[in-house]
Amino acid sequence: WFMSDRKIPGASNLIGELKRRISTKILAQNAIKIIVESNLLKKQVMEVYSVKEENIYILPTGPSDFVWYYNSRRLEEVKKKYKLPENYLFYPAHFSPFKNHERIFEAIGILKYNYNLLIDIVLSIPSEYNYEDLISLSERYNVSDFVHVFNYLPNEDMPLFYKGALCLCMASYLGPTNMPIWEALALGCPVIASDIGDQAWQVGNSGLLFNPDDAEQLAHLIYKVYSDKKLRNKMVQSGYERAKSVRPPVRAKILLDIFSSIK
Repeated sequence: WFMSDRKIPGASNLIGELKRRISTKILAQNAIKIIVESNLLKKQVMEVYSVKEENIYILPTGPSDFVWYYNSRRLEEVKKKYKLPENYLFYPAHFSPFKNHERIFEAIGILKYNYNLLIDIVLSIPSEYNYEDLISLSERYNVSDFVHVFNYLPNEDMPLFYKGALCLCMASYLGPTNMPIWEALALGCPVIASDIGDQAWQVGNSGLLFNPDDAEQLAHLIYKVYSDKKLRNKMVQSGYERAKSVRPPVRAKILLDIFSSIK
């Protein structure tokens, strides 16, 4: 039910978008119940589609299934298998301007030159994206040697990438929420996320937020997580608590409660 504010180029696209919005409004106003993934979406549905608040329920998306089933004893094995660096940020996201990889590269450069701290970034990006463009972008900030790109990661290995990371760096401009944040919280990986959409609601008190246009702020937060072990441990423990709200039994109960409210 997310209502995009993006500009649609071309008359034909504009007509298609208008049809989509009209049909969605009709569906929303005639639905018995509407389920959304966050508080922001609830407000948007109320405002855009003129739906009453009592007809809208929040069911958080929750992390991927692999989060709940993995072998933590394989951490060193996975580090060795993929030759993971000692200190790295993790960002599993496809490569596009909306995912804002540039700001992370810029922040790594700031850490290198202003903080004398060498931090790597490990990326998981589908193979259809142009790696050459990504490396070219990292070269702009002279940090290409610190960029490690992986294609498909099997479910049994993916959780260990989170477990071994200094933190998840979710620099995306897109929201309202992002799946990797739930995954990181559930896996004990500290979260630094852009302050867009409902990501502040998603991380709660378990993560640090930054302006996605401010590389200096991002660099400062990364350094803070790197240098303050007590803060890191606090973020990990708080993340575990936050992730309890999206465990499968909890989400199932929310869904059952929604069904039982239908008269």
